[in-house]
Amino acid sequence: MRFDKEYSYGDEHDAWKDFAKTVGESSADMLVGDVGVSGAPPRLLPPPLPLPPQPQPVPCRAPSLRR
Repeated sequence: MRFDKEYSYGDEHDAWKDFAKTVGESSADMLVGDVGVSGAPPRLLPPPLPLPPQPQPVPCRAPSLRR
């Protein structure tokens, strides 16, 4: 596995491409991967939406049946 900037270039990148091509054309049981890492900061999720107000119980003001 190779971790490099998202859009890499140069001699090291060319050497990696040649290595991956050689491995791919061979009969070797090998997995080769390239992971592009962005230099940008991660995107933050927006804040969650507020929950609607919950209904409040209404106090009962019925006359008492006890005497």
